[in-house]
Amino acid sequence: MTPNSQTKFCNALTETQLISIEKGRVWLSEDTSPFSRKLYDRLLEEHPVLRKPLLTTGFQEFQMAFLKGFAAIVSAYRTGRDFRAELEKYWISPIVVFTPPMEGRRFDRLAETFLRTVAECVEDAWSPAVEEAWRVAIREMKRELVADGD
Repeated sequence: MTPNSQTKFCNALTETQLISIEKGRVWLSEDTSPFSRKLYDRLLEEHPVLRKPLLTTGFQEFQMAFLKGFAAIVSAYRTGRDFRAELEKYWISPIVVFTPPMEGRRFDRLAETFLRTVAECVEDAWSPAVEEAWRVAIREMKRELVADGD
């Protein structure tokens, strides 16, 4: 990555890692991917604080907003836009209303659920390098979205 193509949000990611995440987003967004359904079900099961807002929202609205938000985050890495500003375009109202503020431990648990689901959905494409790319991206998101000390 050349110095002028780096952004404050992705300077921790190599160009190869960015490409890996961009390709993963496209693949996970395809109609044939079970990713959204599997993630929604896991969030319901593993994160009780999200159960009411997710059920209020429903799977279809969750899927649409999640995939658009996911694309916006990936784009934010590439363009340097602010994560929070991009995500606010896609926040699902019931999830915002009923979900407590994000704290570090909750973010970490959500990230692990997300990573486990991605790993299962991409199967053979999952490798230590792909996992590291996602982990670096998640650390950058946490740095931007979770208040220090939480």
